[in-house]
Amino acid sequence: MAGPAMGAELKAGAARVSITPRTPIRLGGRNASSNGVASEIYARALALEDGSGSRAVIVTADLLGLPRNLTERAAVEIMKAQGLERGQILFTVTGTRDAPMVRGLQPALEPESGPEEKRIEQYAETLVHCLSDVAGAAIGDLEPARLHFGMGRIAPVGRPSDEDELPVLRVLTPKGGVIGVLFGSATQDPAPMQGPAAISGGFEGEAEAAIEKEFPGAIALFYRLCGGPGGESTGTTLAAQVTRLMKAPMTPVRGRMQTALIATALPVVQRPGQRAEARNAMRQAPFAVQVVRFQEGFALLALSGDVGVECVQKLRRTLHNRELVVAGCPGDGAAAVSEGEAAERALDAAARAWKRAGKP
Repeated sequence: MAGPAMGAELKAGAARVSITPRTPIRLGGRNASSNGVASEIYARALALEDGSGSRAVIVTADLLGLPRNLTERAAVEIMKAQGLERGQILFTVTGTRDAPMVRGLQPALEPESGPEEKRIEQYAETLVHCLSDVAGAAIGDLEPARLHFGMGRIAPVGRPSDEDELPVLRVLTPKGGVIGVLFGSATQDPAPMQGPAAISGGFEGEAEAAIEKEFPGAIALFYRLCGGPGGESTGTTLAAQVTRLMKAPMTPVRGRMQTALIATALPVVQRPGQRAEARNAMRQAPFAVQVVRFQEGFALLALSGDVGVECVQKLRRTLHNRELVVAGCPGDGAAAVSEGEAAERALDAAARAWKRAGKP
């Protein structure tokens, strides 16, 4: 059966919902509970539909990570409400350390009982529904759109000659209004975990907010790139580079959209000196790879963990896509992807997911 014509109409919709707790809660990247809110944190979603009616929704959250049991529960809600398949729903995070601890992501650090443990559990329950709601809102907002992609660069603080990648997907209305901006980076906060322990979107959330201010009505979604750690950057610098790329000529994204999901498990790398009970606790960790790719112009591969820059380059060579965007979403399997057999099996899962998506 023939697919949609290259010029067939694309659609897109975007939305955001606040996921800021209103009571003190343990922070994911600090050994402390929050003592206020420095800035709101959000879950954001970008829904895409190609000319044949195939859909995908990308959900990102201002959090350190997302455990699989939570994303799977949110996915079930989305599938029931929106009629999607699991492979059409992609979750990722900004990686900010000043967001609430999410139950199941850092079991060893979670309080075992008491009011603090209860608040973490209640926040996880709320988060499931927020992720589902924001995906539904983005899908409900689908409208004709034009998509463009560009691979920019950003010079880290103190390393002006050593630039990091900055992929940007620009989503416009037919008349040129900005619906959404999907952008990623491996850069880090130059001053992590300094100052008061207040809830914040970090420099990543600062960049999202600055872009949304520059393009009123748009939704800006940041995701963490694999291949890190990158250099240091500020939210202002990151937003300025995205804005510059947004206003420059970019490559049109066209044709049919394909999605795929591969779920597997990776061996856990045992660290020297690790306690025996910790070594025996888990020998394999869940690992997932997702693909969202268009016939021309944009291809995103998301891993439930991180791989080094050498693995990213190998993926691009293996999959014959020099500008493939490789994102990481820390979850249950994040610590399993590092080297040796684990890295090789991660690459194999990525190649299988890419093949399953097929040529759009």
